[in-house]
Amino acid sequence: MYSNNIQNIVIGAERSGKTRFTRLLCESVLQKTGKAIIVYNIGDLNDYEGYEELKILSTEQTRRLLPESIADDYKDNKPILFFSFRGKVYKARDFAKIVAGKRVYIYKINSPTRQRMFYNFLFEYGAFIQVIFEDSRVLFQRGVPAEAQQVFGRKFHCGSKAKLSVKGLDCHFMFHGFNEINSELYNYTTNLTVFRFNVKPENGEIRSAELKRIACDLYEDLKRDNDEKGKYLHTHFEIFLKGYSEVKIIKFDKDYKQIAWKQ
Repeated sequence: MYSNNIQNIVIGAERSGKTRFTRLLCESVLQKTGKAIIVYNIGDLNDYEGYEELKILSTEQTRRLLPESIADDYKDNKPILFFSFRGKVYKARDFAKIVAGKRVYIYKINSPTRQRMFYNFLFEYGAFIQVIFEDSRVLFQRGVPAEAQQVFGRKFHCGSKAKLSVKGLDCHFMFHGFNEINSELYNYTTNLTVFRFNVKPENGEIRSAELKRIACDLYEDLKRDNDEKGKYLHTHFEIFLKGYSEVKIIKFDKDYKQIAWKQ
């Protein structure tokens, strides 16, 4: 499935396989290309063993590093200037260089204004990275901020201020079901990966009638996918939305091998 600068929505109930799939996909890309993995709004640390924490400095922490003459003017709505990693503080422009080839996680920023500045930070300095947005419902349930739209709509251009010769990033959004997805995200999405989910999307926010029909079909198919003992088989579907004359759907087994499926 992988290609440069993708935006993938990964859908699946708890323990459906969506986190493992996304982690392994990103790990494969990292091994082949050196493209760093950034997990934002991380939940269970056990899902990302070996990942290291990166901290975006808060407004107050940033003020302490600025000259007194300008420190008081630094507010939540000002650009992110510093981050810390492995106990050392770095300037924002060094972000892509420091995380290159690494696996890191960032806890959700609580301030909505500061979080918008984080999206702007990704747009300016997020070069050659893969970003996994854990529990994206929490991040986008009240809309997709303009700063985030800039990232998702111009993925190829992200990182223009980074100290790297390459630009662009990949985005992976984690949702439990179609009904959680903010419809704005579909405008920028190239792929959907669908594992078993619990809420049939008949009343979900899906603008496309065709995609809504497909989602309902997949719900029924995945619900039936259990072995003779009733054990879930961890099958999933890949839906390719961009770059094709029509929507393309492929089914995979638990080992990510393509299997026959008749729509």
